[in-house]
Amino acid sequence: VQSLQSHIEMYEDFDVVIDVREATLAQSLGASGKALGEARISPQHISYGAEAMRSGSIMDPKGAVREMALIGSGELAVETLLCLQDWMKDIHTRLFVVTHESEPFEEFLKSAVNSTKEKFQALLSDMQNEWESERETFHIKLREWQELDDFVQVKIPKPAEPIPRLNFFSGHNVTAVDQLIDRKRLFLTLEKPDFREGKWHSENNELDLKTVGVDHVLAVADMKREEIAILKPQEVGYFELIPHHASTQNFWSIDINQLKGIEDEIFKLFSPASTH
Repeated sequence: VQSLQSHIEMYEDFDVVIDVREATLAQSLGASGKALGEARISPQHISYGAEAMRSGSIMDPKGAVREMALIGSGELAVETLLCLQDWMKDIHTRLFVVTHESEPFEEFLKSAVNSTKEKFQALLSDMQNEWESERETFHIKLREWQELDDFVQVKIPKPAEPIPRLNFFSGHNVTAVDQLIDRKRLFLTLEKPDFREGKWHSENNELDLKTVGVDHVLAVADMKREEIAILKPQEVGYFELIPHHASTQNFWSIDINQLKGIEDEIFKLFSPASTH
């Protein structure tokens, strides 16, 4: 009688379940797990996975966020970077890209569709040209300052070398994140293992102290899918397929070929009717 009074949920019985959801969740800031102190940071200061791309698409160039860090260099990182183009047009903004890859975006560029690749490379080119122009101006001002008499140099500050507004820490990993009680900014501690070589902006490799202060962090590295507790990968009849991003060449054909492999496995679960 008690069981009849309780709520009974409906269920369906399936022989085969195919999980084709996209990987939209980022696991952490660190390549090998949570960065030290990451769990204590307020969610409003760090955007993970697909939410990071959405945050980038609505980022106000004139808003309070002036400096950000983008963690990762995969497909979603590229899409997020492209969403930040309007935000980066403001000369007062700066983006730090942190990736454990020695050659950032190397894997993406090998398989990306031409349209996305061209947009991405155009953005990199524009930012590089801007930096080179600032460096040229800096060297002119530095020579002018060096030509001044000593007593004049004391009164005039030495020109500061410009920092690129799109700054790469390649071959690096975020090991810790801190937030001071009386400040909103985050401070990321970056480290480069000896077995990795940072090829983009290699001058950052030699810095003694690698702490980056930012207003917001976009974490899009090491993507994964949201887990479903009732499904286990080892269960018979359960198959997983993570679809390729639309920015990948021939992504549809690649995924269809993966389905063919799953189809072969499914037929192994059944026997011909004549054998019964």
